Amino acid sequence: MSEMSPQSKSIFVSGRAQANIWGGLAGFLLIILILGGVLEWISVYFGYKRYYLSVELLLAFFISALGYFWIGCIVFMVALAWEVVLGAASILYLFDYSQILTIVGFLFQAKPAFLVASFTFLVVAFAMYFFAKRLVRQIGWARVLVVSILILLTQAVASLKEGNFTLPNLADRKNLVAGSSIYFSELVIGENSKVFNLRSHDNVEYIPIPSPSAMQQTVAVDFDKKSYPKKILYIIAESWGMPKSNQILNEQVASITANGNIVNLEMGLVHARGATAFAEFRELCGKVPTKLNLKKISTSDLGECWPSKFKELGYKTISVHGAHGTMYDRLNWYPVLGLDEMVFKDVLPKAPSGECHSFPGYCDEDLFPVVQDRLKSGEKVFLYWLTLSTHMPYDARDIKNYQKNLCDSVFSAGYDDNFCNYQNLQVQFFESLSRLANDKSLSGVKVVIVGDHPPPLLLDSSKFKYFEDDRVPFMSFDIK
Repeated sequence: MSEMSPQSKSIFVSGRAQANIWGGLAGFLLIILILGGVLEWISVYFGYKRYYLSVELLLAFFISALGYFWIGCIVFMVALAWEVVLGAASILYLFDYSQILTIVGFLFQAKPAFLVASFTFLVVAFAMYFFAKRLVRQIGWARVLVVSILILLTQAVASLKEGNFTLPNLADRKNLVAGSSIYFSELVIGENSKVFNLRSHDNVEYIPIPSPSAMQQTVAVDFDKKSYPKKILYIIAESWGMPKSNQILNEQVASITANGNIVNLEMGLVHARGATAFAEFRELCGKVPTKLNLKKISTSDLGECWPSKFKELGYKTISVHGAHGTMYDRLNWYPVLGLDEMVFKDVLPKAPSGECHSFPGYCDEDLFPVVQDRLKSGEKVFLYWLTLSTHMPYDARDIKNYQKNLCDSVFSAGYDDNFCNYQNLQVQFFESLSRLANDKSLSGVKVVIVGDHPPPLLLDSSKFKYFEDDRVPFMSFDIK
């Protein structure tokens, strides 16, 4: 058998090299698409916008292709870290990067499954980056650069119809193809700061809210008249947002409006943005923090809050929350607000129904007896309750009696199951509150319920369809 000619060998080697390049290119594209896809799924799950492929991630692979693998690894870590920053800023309406450090401090209070999933993703992500090392060198830095540029050009084409390459329509996810997560984070944080014009108050820890809270529209009116009720149940309801359709809201509160033991029922709206902690300051103090220095709160900065005012009048001031007291450092600043007795997960026995699936802690259903007992504990009581069960991700396992018909009648065809879970959880809470109002021993109790912020899981374009993005409802009534 004759040997292969040098020319044939050259063609064979060249063909094999071309195949290796195309194979490496396909592998590289698959890796960045998988990484982008997982991060995109996370953003959809938690309800915030991001670019499918960030420039920072592409840069990490390009640097690796140049032969600077460990420098690229550092850039890769920064890129992933900034994805977290973008998510936190979007979901919690953060307006200062320093607040990220505060949020990170509460990370390990999350459910173990969340921590395991996060760790697993990081391990897999870095494994993919290490695997890509061989691929990008096989392809060559020039081809990696060309691919990255083509991806960016795709973003430009996708956003042309919006007339804005740098910031495509935030209500439309398909236009967020590729761009800088760092740049996007800055835009989100800047937009958040405009809500209360916070960046103009750099040297002030707390600023007055620009529009009246539910407290100012309800309890404060009684306070000014010096005709306050002896017992007040003040509830900040997790993720209770203002629907654009009255039908959605009417379904949620139907058990309250139909209860003959409830009188003087009033409803209204409150301007609301920011994380739950901001809503607490908004309602209990009439101010919002410009930072989240929750371990360094003093009355000299904050002023006198409503629990303190009622304590001065001889009220027993109590707080109830199903999560751990270290979350948002509430153990530290609740007493500064004037809340003497603090009932957190830490001081309660094991929950009858087990831990809540939506968020680690007591479900609201298990806390109603605690609230009921505390309201009876003194002649004059101000009880503040921050609910938990309606916290994202709105787990169906926390719904005792799932009713699909609650959703079919108020949401358009093809609605996401999360909408239905959310609606069922809200209905469930108000039904339980209605049963509480039937307790004759609670006659004369004034009840106020207000949302903390719009439902964060629904922040996609569909959220704008069903809910206001900067207002929440409140309800006030007396138990007959």
